[in-house]
Amino acid sequence: MDGSSIVTIPEEPVEEPEKSPIKTPVEEPVTHEKDQLAGIITGKVDKFIFIDNGQRVDSYTFDKDASIIIDNYSGFVDDLESGMNIKATISEGNIIKSLTVDSNKEILTGIINNISLGTSSSMVVELDEGGTKTFHISKETEILLNGRESYFYSLKEGDRVKVESFDDLALFISGESRNGKVRGMIKDRHFYEEYMILVEREDKTTYEYILDENLMVYRNSNGVNVKKLRPGDQVVLTLSNGEVESIEAKSTPGEDEGYIKKILISEEPKLTILNSKEEMVDYYISPKSIIKIGKEIKSIYDIRLDYFAKLKLESDEIVNVEIEKQDRD
Repeated sequence: MDGSSIVTIPEEPVEEPEKSPIKTPVEEPVTHEKDQLAGIITGKVDKFIFIDNGQRVDSYTFDKDASIIIDNYSGFVDDLESGMNIKATISEGNIIKSLTVDSNKEILTGIINNISLGTSSSMVVELDEGGTKTFHISKETEILLNGRESYFYSLKEGDRVKVESFDDLALFISGESRNGKVRGMIKDRHFYEEYMILVEREDKTTYEYILDENLMVYRNSNGVNVKKLRPGDQVVLTLSNGEVESIEAKSTPGEDEGYIKKILISEEPKLTILNSKEEMVDYYISPKSIIKIGKEIKSIYDIRLDYFAKLKLESDEIVNVEIEKQDRD
């Protein structure tokens, strides 16, 4: 050893590269160039077309290359008319890229469980087939309530409805009130296992109403048993919680004539005549009816087939009959 010392030069610390923080990819919101639209055409002005989607009415114009399909055939803007149901693809600026007139409609039934009124009216219906569906209401939506033309605000939660719809847009609503009044004419009745009347309303639709045996009934201003209601009676039904609470009925006066073809003698005696329209019609004979054969007052037991009868009626009941002993040629 020469006595020299060994100098140790410390190693410079090696700096490890900084670890980059882990970055989670951020998904950019997906933007669609085109949107879908379903609604009703409400008008056209110049190059603009107005469409109601049940939430608002807006104006649209057509792209120069827009396709228009009507009943599976190519069409033109001039072929489009107010009231048509359409589905369209639109881009920014309310530009229609394609439009199809679609006549397919869906009919659903159920109970209203929520109604929203305002500039964008809608209702939620619990469907008979299960689940719920929200329907938007446009100015074009036709509404009947208890067989009469009505308004959306007249419908109430709990009312039963039949909805004809296009996509989520209600085109036609027929409602049956849970509470309110129904006007119409009795078309049929059954008093067997349960008491039921079939009522034709103003829109010519019919609906069955189940009646309580002890229901309060006024017919021609007299309190009567429910069994006194007759086909042909004009009625006003008062509903409460979906049940008939009372009925006001009025018999309908009428006349008919024809040749007697059947005679039924029973608890409710009945005549069947062949009238001038060549129709076979049944009429019940009221216990208070007056039967005249020639100039004499007679009974039902004196009536014979093929006698010619002139009838005075109250609804479907004969209250007066004049009979000629005249066989049909």
